[in-house]
Amino acid sequence: MGNKNTMTRAELERKLTPLLLVQIENNVWCSTCNEVRKIVDYEDHITINKHGDTILNGQCSICKGKVARYLETGETNHRA
Repeated sequence: MGNKNTMTRAELERKLTPLLLVQIENNVWCSTCNEVRKIVDYEDHITINKHGDTILNGQCSICKGKVARYLETGETNHRA
């Protein structure tokens, strides 16, 4: 990772496995289409928040509207 708050697609594949990533890519809600769609053009917009969770920001494969997928990848064992 060049920036501690970003991740490449290859790094994400290593973290999730390629098969799981494909399943995630094909299961993103598009509020414009009002349906589950595929996220595209997110490879340059993978961020990691302060909790270690991964966020994919991209476009709907059909309408090209903005979509995002939040992945809870930074699980910790601390209590609130």
